[in-house]
Amino acid sequence: RITWHYDATGNGTTDGSDPTYHFAWGGGAGGDEKWRMVGTWRGSDTEPKELFVNHQAGLAGHGGSSYIDTVVLRDKDNNGGGGWTDTPDGTREQRHYYAQNWRADVSVIVDNAGDIQEWDKYRAYGVPFLLTPADHNKDGAVTKADSNAFDADYAAGNLRADLNKDGALTTADQTIFNASYAKAVVGGRWKLSASDIANRKGYAGYEHDGDGGLPELAHVRNRVLHFGLGRWTRRDPLGYVDGVSTASYISSNVVSATDPSGLVAESVGGSGGCAGQCGGGATSAYQIGAPTISCASLSRTNTQCEACCQLSNGGIACFRECDNKFCISSAVCNRTMTE
Repeated sequence: RITWHYDATGNGTTDGSDPTYHFAWGGGAGGDEKWRMVGTWRGSDTEPKELFVNHQAGLAGHGGSSYIDTVVLRDKDNNGGGGWTDTPDGTREQRHYYAQNWRADVSVIVDNAGDIQEWDKYRAYGVPFLLTPADHNKDGAVTKADSNAFDADYAAGNLRADLNKDGALTTADQTIFNASYAKAVVGGRWKLSASDIANRKGYAGYEHDGDGGLPELAHVRNRVLHFGLGRWTRRDPLGYVDGVSTASYISSNVVSATDPSGLVAESVGGSGGCAGQCGGGATSAYQIGAPTISCASLSRTNTQCEACCQLSNGGIACFRECDNKFCISSAVCNRTMTE
């Protein structure tokens, strides 16, 4: 787990009035073997403030074929009017569903009734831009201009006013707009989520520090990504697997790659760091020692290929060398691996 103590009360000081939070990640009884967040507990509370359900079935319905940071939903204890610092009562009243795009960016948050609560757009390296249903002109602020624009679109039958996306303009759309307008959430650049929703998962499904912490940072397992700089905050523990710059984020290939391990870039849509690099494929199984893809044809160096093959096997050094043609297994690891 990770323990976090920050200025939760917003008084400018981190002190005894601010509770400590424990974020539970992966492993152990009831945990998640993929090192994903499963829940958050406040201080010594026995009941969680929130619980997550992560995707397991796979994008094609084939077991573990889905992207590691694909999230289904979050249940949150809304005790005390949504107060994050309040004592949980064991009932998680608030449920939100996550919709993610081709790169696994959390682009839309939907409530239990199916109504969109907020959208997020992202710059190339992850800087978020929050939009809400009441921000009709999409400038990051909620003003009278948004109300006038929505009313005009609604009266004209323009589907821009179809906020519940059911294909028709009804009073339900007006209800959604009015509720969002009353909250008057300030969105825009560097904002990921409204305070009453408090989503922390954004770009590529990574865990953002959020507005309560440092919104330019995301925790990505083995490293921390700085969105504003578009770089990692520390060197790659594996060395030069992604090129000569050990702090560069996915070699600036933000359109077609992500790095959910914080160790090595993987192609968008792949099932692991080596799915398209050192053998196998998105759903294929292969026998160690009988690889199917040439590392040389992918312009991989020996070091890059070796690190990639080890990652594909959960970090276990079953692959000991790469002859710049294929990854070769060691004698101590003779089993079938499925990507």
